Amino acid sequence: MPSSTKKSKGNSTTRENADPLQMESLSSSEEDQQHDEMHSDGNNNDKKPSSKKSKKKSKSVTMDEPNSDTPKLGDVEVGTSDSNSNNHSEGETRELVVEHDGHGDTVQPRWRTKKTLLSAALTVIVIVVIVVVVAVVTGNNASSSSSSATSGATESEPYVWTPGTFGPEYYEVVDKLSPLFPLNQKNIPTSKLQEDALLWLTYEDPSPDTPSLSPQLLLERFVMAVLYNATDGSAWLDKDMWLTETSICEWGTSPSEATAEYHVKMMCDNTTGFLEELVVSTKASSTMHGVLPTELGLMTNLKILSISNSPELTGTIPTQLGNLKQLNQLVLQANGLSGSIPRHITSYNRLTLFNVAMNQKLSGTIPSRLENLLNLEVLWLNDNAFEGTIPSELSTLIGLYELWLHNNDLVGTLPESIYQDLTMAYSIRVDGNSIEDCPTDIPAVIC
Repeated sequence: MPSSTKKSKGNSTTRENADPLQMESLSSSEEDQQHDEMHSDGNNNDKKPSSKKSKKKSKSVTMDEPNSDTPKLGDVEVGTSDSNSNNHSEGETRELVVEHDGHGDTVQPRWRTKKTLLSAALTVIVIVVIVVVVAVVTGNNASSSSSSATSGATESEPYVWTPGTFGPEYYEVVDKLSPLFPLNQKNIPTSKLQEDALLWLTYEDPSPDTPSLSPQLLLERFVMAVLYNATDGSAWLDKDMWLTETSICEWGTSPSEATAEYHVKMMCDNTTGFLEELVVSTKASSTMHGVLPTELGLMTNLKILSISNSPELTGTIPTQLGNLKQLNQLVLQANGLSGSIPRHITSYNRLTLFNVAMNQKLSGTIPSRLENLLNLEVLWLNDNAFEGTIPSELSTLIGLYELWLHNNDLVGTLPESIYQDLTMAYSIRVDGNSIEDCPTDIPAVIC
């Protein structure tokens, strides 16, 4: 028939210029086409035969004529076919890919669909998006960790010292200081503050006498460097003498510059050179920031420790201050301290003045162990958040003449023994609490 003759002729023309492997692929394609037509006829065998050919056509696969030269490795020939057979979904377009291996032979041809290409492209896009998201999240976490590490003197994670490229002089300083530390802290440094102070002592301290200092004098210089860093010394109003080549005894404010609002007093023993008085009183515009470092407990020669009027000096009262057995006065007034009174502080048998007033956040109960402070003359605990009852043991402090407990959360009564036995007391304040049956007829008592 004319239609069959034309189709056969077209196929003959294609075969003349195709490779044997291409011929095989085309033959296979024609067989599939004939199979599809037979299958179609079989499904419609109960219908009335028609003299006209079925309008359903299968587009034959066409291939570009290969070059006469030997194909090179990676050369690809692509043909397309509209597939309406039962083996492929409607509207799907397939491509016949023939690759050459560079020796004149063709690699096994394969079919690929545009759906496959689209799926691969989508997979690549998803991978790229995931990589970008992970990179952004990781960067944000790193930035958050960095800002947290530099936000204050305290560290949220335990400090782990990583040895650097330090010379023998660094380890000489460490070996000199270690015996003066408590047994559980001899493997210094144990904090970033200690590490910075050690590096300053070793490499930046401008004093030519530092290497020859006795262990105790070197320790005091080390602790003052820690205090400077822990309380943001760079923001102090009077910091010019700190971390200079002079003795720490000269780091304080000169008498001519000291005022009632701001001064730093550092007094040393004339014979030993050990620091005995450290007094820091600031005004609002130049307050300390940060925390009280635990290393202050290493200053065992201190007799007066007074740091006051710094609302941004936070944290707790270091328990290590209990090591200061020679302390006569401990003043930590009007700061931003919180927590309770450390029990070790009650072992100060030389203490005459204990003032932690106006911190607002100091809490817990008033320790009955304060009765051990037999030489105490002034006890100021006012304007905090102490709770519970007033311990009757305070009546044993026979030398006490000022007892200020006002503006707390105390309850109960004022023990009679306190205002009867404290014969030297001329000021006992318990107002601003929930005290019952407070005697109003005793001049020394303010209810």
